[in-house]
Amino acid sequence: MARGARVMQKGYSPGLAARHLLRGPLNARDAMREILAQGGLSELWRLALFVLGTSLVVLVDLSDTSPIVLLSDHVGTLDSGKAVALLLASYTTLFLGTVGALYLVISVGTWAFARATSERPSLATVRTSVALATWVAVLPSLGLTLIFEALNQGTAGNVLIFFLGLAYIGLCLSEATGLASAKAMAFAMAGSTLMLTLVLILAVGLFGDVLSDFFAGDAP
Repeated sequence: MARGARVMQKGYSPGLAARHLLRGPLNARDAMREILAQGGLSELWRLALFVLGTSLVVLVDLSDTSPIVLLSDHVGTLDSGKAVALLLASYTTLFLGTVGALYLVISVGTWAFARATSERPSLATVRTSVALATWVAVLPSLGLTLIFEALNQGTAGNVLIFFLGLAYIGLCLSEATGLASAKAMAFAMAGSTLMLTLVLILAVGLFGDVLSDFFAGDAP
């Protein structure tokens, strides 16, 4: 078996990922326990779960300022297949880069505060918790997105989704580390919540500015 296949497999499988997608929202700790029993997640699986989970939620967001709507509107103004292909390639690169940066920021931020607890989880454990939490939060996040879009309260929905993700990270991390102290977990998650909220606001603002310039005609 090729090295890449061994790394991707490492005890995890698409079937198990599908089961965690469907059942994980109600049993996040059980999903984390299964992953630990399978030997953990490789970095490829962590990235796959985080990127796919984030992408699915973004694709459902059909508000006027959503990346998908902005992209669709801009594609409609182009008159050649080459220009459309170049736009899609540029947008995909920008999107994946932003999601990858978000994965690192959330992982490192949570790890920095979780290290203050007695269990002192490794960065790898935190990355696994972040990836799984993002994945099991997909269906609830999709539901919240659709509900709050129907109510024209997209911002409130995004805030709820953000804190839902943090709650799932806390559940997965507590299962992985055996963190029993509610006070310690509260400190770790409160600290990471504050920092990540600020970082997320900055990231969204930056991404929004880049998209505005991108769709204003700076892109080819």
